[in-house]
Amino acid sequence: MTHLNYLEPGIRKLVVQFIESGRPSARKQSIQERRQGYLSTIDLGGEVVSVGDIFEQTIESIRLRIYKPSEQINLPILIFYHGGCFVSGDFETHDRQLRQLSNLGRILVVAVDYRLAPEHVYPAAHDDAAKRLSTSSVNMPHPGEEILITLQSLGTVQAGTSL
Repeated sequence: MTHLNYLEPGIRKLVVQFIESGRPSARKQSIQERRQGYLSTIDLGGEVVSVGDIFEQTIESIRLRIYKPSEQINLPILIFYHGGCFVSGDFETHDRQLRQLSNLGRILVVAVDYRLAPEHVYPAAHDDAAKRLSTSSVNMPHPGEEILITLQSLGTVQAGTSL
């Protein structure tokens, strides 16, 4: 497994554990096991860094977590849809990365929480994504001129096609 030495240590540890456990298939895991597996990777996002302000709000039944790096107004907005294959992922699985994005990019990051399967069937996540984008610039505190959209995985890219 010397080829694994090129990986970042945290990723390398996960890959080794995956191989040693017999390469378990996600298809054979329960939804709870898949969600717990995703939560167990939070540390790979790096250290928890402070950010100017973090607050949550709900607009039209969609929960948002907003990361504001400073008191500056008219910041560009990054709308972030987390990955997780429509069955896992949430604010906590991506908090560390979003703090860093906000600080390093000097942007207002708006993380969108969308309904997950199997509790909510298709097209619930797509509907949530489209609904959130349609009111983002109107309802954000001190929106700038620029709005960026980040779709973190294949599942959210599919959700993004409904935008």
